[in-house]
Amino acid sequence: MKGRKFNIGKYPKTFTYVLENDTFTKRCNRCGSVVLRETVKMDDDYPYQCLSCNENMFEFETHEGDYHTDKELDNLCCYTRDILQLDN
Repeated sequence: MKGRKFNIGKYPKTFTYVLENDTFTKRCNRCGSVVLRETVKMDDDYPYQCLSCNENMFEFETHEGDYHTDKELDNLCCYTRDILQLDN
């Protein structure tokens, strides 16, 4: 992910999705990345998604942490763009 920079103008749907579902401080227990709220409700009803791990998560698989940095937000947008491909 080093050296990548998210392009808001090129991927507006991805950026909107991240802004609408950002938890700001809720983090993945595995990798420490900020997680997003899950928008697709499945049978198990996972409330969060870690785009860094590319996995849906239960509440107990997350924890409250520090507010994400600008670099972390950029990484979150890049992961979301690559995995969800909302602007294609």
